[in-house]
Amino acid sequence: MRTCSRATSWSSCVRSSRSEQPNGTYEAFAKFLLREIARALGLSFETMTGDYTGATYSSVRMATSENWPIILRRRANICGRFLQMIYEAWLEEEIDSGLIPFDGGLMGFIANKPAAVIANWRGPAKPQADDLKTAKAHEVYKNLRLMSDERIADDLGYDIGDEYERMAREAALRKQYGIPDPVPVQDDPVANALLNDKQKEAA
Repeated sequence: MRTCSRATSWSSCVRSSRSEQPNGTYEAFAKFLLREIARALGLSFETMTGDYTGATYSSVRMATSENWPIILRRRANICGRFLQMIYEAWLEEEIDSGLIPFDGGLMGFIANKPAAVIANWRGPAKPQADDLKTAKAHEVYKNLRLMSDERIADDLGYDIGDEYERMAREAALRKQYGIPDPVPVQDDPVANALLNDKQKEAA
């Protein structure tokens, strides 16, 4: 490292480096800095840089799992609180104007506001490295009675009530037009063999 005395002018202390610096270790050095930055931001290296070179299903899943609690806390404490205030102000205005009926009117709403404004702010689903493997995991957990439909819907970013209403509506439409109900997916040995080959290649 070059040092300068007080008597030396700053122009004589400046040393320029050519583009090959720091030689062959530049890529490893740059990736190290990017990994540190990504970690400080609560992101994975692949998410921040878009570079998935050498990444596997397990590594991407682990990185997502580690960062997901941070995302949920930010969603609840930043986005959720901000949207909740807007929702409460909108709902109070709608009840006051009579567009939304409420027992007791505005005064009844104010008296029961903590219970009346309960909301669940659901954001996008947790990113998945492999949708097929995630679906298989959900199927196994559900068959073992370890995961309910509601938890599966939460993992996918859906509301279970909305999904049940949609399924009932679609079933009624299929019955109305004479369309048979979907057949459950059967075990496909060819697909399983391809999946196993893909896993071996990734390993």
